[in-house]
Amino acid sequence: VYVKHASVTLTVAGTTAPTLTTPTATSITATGATLGATVTANGGAALTSRGTVWGTAASPTGNVLAEGGTTVAAFSHARTGLTANTTYTYRGYAINSVGTSYSADGTFTTLPAAPTVGSGSGATDNSFTANWSHPTQGAASYTYEVQVSTNNSTWASPINVMGISSSNASASITGLAAGTTYYYRVLARNATGAGDWSASSAAIATTSSYTAPSITSSAATSVSSATGTMNG
Repeated sequence: VYVKHASVTLTVAGTTAPTLTTPTATSITATGATLGATVTANGGAALTSRGTVWGTAASPTGNVLAEGGTTVAAFSHARTGLTANTTYTYRGYAINSVGTSYSADGTFTTLPAAPTVGSGSGATDNSFTANWSHPTQGAASYTYEVQVSTNNSTWASPINVMGISSSNASASITGLAAGTTYYYRVLARNATGAGDWSASSAAIATTSSYTAPSITSSAATSVSSATGTMNG
């Protein structure tokens, strides 16, 4: 501290950029997530902004969005506009008069998008083929799941087929009852969890089961020139 012309000037030594830890990602959907971090120190100068950034490579600095707070504390906020089934890297940031600091990187994968349901085909007395179209989304690994209903409202009864390869756009549904109307729907599942179900399909009916009666015969007996007995 020094005095000049009756005014006082304070020189603050040791001011640094803020510090942050603990990036967090919660409430993950196909197109958004709640991202955050914890500001553990302001570096000796008031914060002017804090928020998150994200990208698809390490140490992102783009897609900046301020959270709105300026305290030394944990924070989080909703981020939107993401691509389904895509792995993102994100981190928190905080700014003071010295500069901008970031937390460590965190990663998360958005949920898959819903497939587009097609029409069932190839019905037999105990099976049909469920068909759908692949959703437009990122390259994270995923599988499909198909549920079947007899009333278009109660699902997973009697059939729930899981673990269908993402390269497939159809699945054989077996073990069904003959002469019964069915509906189906499809979702995609990745390491984060299950995406939304597709709309339900149009009705598809298995064929009726029919067994032809068997007929046996025996030789005719008591045969004369005018009469005889036919034996079944």
